[in-house]
Amino acid sequence: MAHTLRGRVIAITGGSRGIGFAIAREFIRNGAKVAIGAINDEQLKVAAAELGVPCYSTLDVTNPESFRRFIDTVTEQLGPMDALVNNAGIMPVGALVDEDDALSRRALDVDVFGVIVGTKLALQQMIPRRTGHIVNICSTMGQVALPGMATYNASKAAALTFTDAARLEHRASGVAVSSILPGAVNTELVAGLDGSVSLAIPGTSRRLTIVKHVESEDVARAVVATVAGGRSRPRVYVPRLAGALMSAQRILPLRVAETLNLRMGGENASFADQDARSTYRRRIGFE
Repeated sequence: MAHTLRGRVIAITGGSRGIGFAIAREFIRNGAKVAIGAINDEQLKVAAAELGVPCYSTLDVTNPESFRRFIDTVTEQLGPMDALVNNAGIMPVGALVDEDDALSRRALDVDVFGVIVGTKLALQQMIPRRTGHIVNICSTMGQVALPGMATYNASKAAALTFTDAARLEHRASGVAVSSILPGAVNTELVAGLDGSVSLAIPGTSRRLTIVKHVESEDVARAVVATVAGGRSRPRVYVPRLAGALMSAQRILPLRVAETLNLRMGGENASFADQDARSTYRRRIGFE
């Protein structure tokens, strides 16, 4: 894999922390030339120094001009992008009736519009060269409805279907388009949440854990392997078992699937510890 990626130019949004930082580090480990963008300039500089990447730029993915400047910076300093990873995202959690309208709009702007903008700009650069790979970080939450996560479910469902449509539209262009669908990733986004999937053991008070939290490094390895593969992989689940669970739910009657999902912890978000999420809410400007 290191030989496949050596010298290739990879741009990553939301690259200053969490999943984006882990993706950047994994690409660097495999010999790629990496650029990161993020909205917080101070954190961005800290991350760039820790990663040892000279190419970085403040980026608001919801602003097309800001995104265009980021890509121009990457191109000027490193060369044309071989891959863009649309990773930036936010995750509102809590009762829908209490959710601030501005937070709902911000989630859709970042998680959906930002992905659309980045994908279009990358396609404009990649199609004339008939090469390149766009990787959109979606989520299994885009395929399952969870109480307490209605807006996030909606944003990730939109991002996932958008990515599928973009892949089909440009299937003969030479540009690969892929979705990565992690389960609950052990980052600041899931603070105050139990993101595991488990079932109660009959006759006991214990639960059998089926899928645990995913680590950022697991997602990073999946992204790097997808780009190294050099072709569109429609949907890459992390872990793979999550994909099997999603497939199983799709063949069940809706009410049965929803009941099973709730019994496997689907209502966990409804009981999120909002005090534990206060640091994250302050960072995204809603505390």
